[in-house]
Amino acid sequence: MTKRIVTAFFFCIIPIIMHSQTSLSVAAAANLKIPMTELESAFNSEHPDIKLTINYGSSGKLTAQILEGAPFDIFLAADTLFPQKIFDAQAGVGEPVIYASGKVVLFTVIKNSISKGLVALKDKKIKTISIANPDTAPYGRAALNVIKKYGIYEDVEKKLVFAESISQVVQQAVTASDVGFIAKSSLFAVDLQKYNVEKTYWIDIDTSLYEPIDQAMIIIKNAKEPEAAGVFYDFILSVKAAEIFRKYGYDVK
Repeated sequence: MTKRIVTAFFFCIIPIIMHSQTSLSVAAAANLKIPMTELESAFNSEHPDIKLTINYGSSGKLTAQILEGAPFDIFLAADTLFPQKIFDAQAGVGEPVIYASGKVVLFTVIKNSISKGLVALKDKKIKTISIANPDTAPYGRAALNVIKKYGIYEDVEKKLVFAESISQVVQQAVTASDVGFIAKSSLFAVDLQKYNVEKTYWIDIDTSLYEPIDQAMIIIKNAKEPEAAGVFYDFILSVKAAEIFRKYGYDVK
């Protein structure tokens, strides 16, 4: 009788073991929210045994959390500086590796208000310009460089409204600010589809006006799941992931 109970118990736990998943904690820059949905789906189809738990935020804030011991396994940043900071602090495994390069665009929900280009920011009708905090958000740093290199900083300085992350810039540009400097990938959000009309609601920015937004990743030294982190790391550098990044406006070398 006892043998039968043990045998029955054994066969009951087999499905649980077979379907158990490793939970991988990913720290990801806010600009990755849109492509990450498809990246996560593609990754899960290849690795159903690894479940991704993704935490979004500005690269600066995520870096601070990691250096304070936050339990992340891998960090996908919006630049190379913050992952390098983690590596220099001996909190990462290996040098940061670039996985994609982002682009910044000027966006508005006010039809044709920026059709003249960046010079339109000087227009009195445009009273607020939203950008991400340049100290913690690489896309905010790029936006500020654009404004300064284009030579209109003094004209628009008082119009600037700073957001915590690029995601908040999008929210502000849709609900409160007249315009915002956002990641090009944000244009692919479902809520922004009706505004994804170049020159009517957004314009590309000359890349000579800002430093390339090379985005790098690094595995965290104290990762609880280093093997799973390595699997996800390799996937992000795969041909499949590159196709997805390009689909959402990124450059991949």
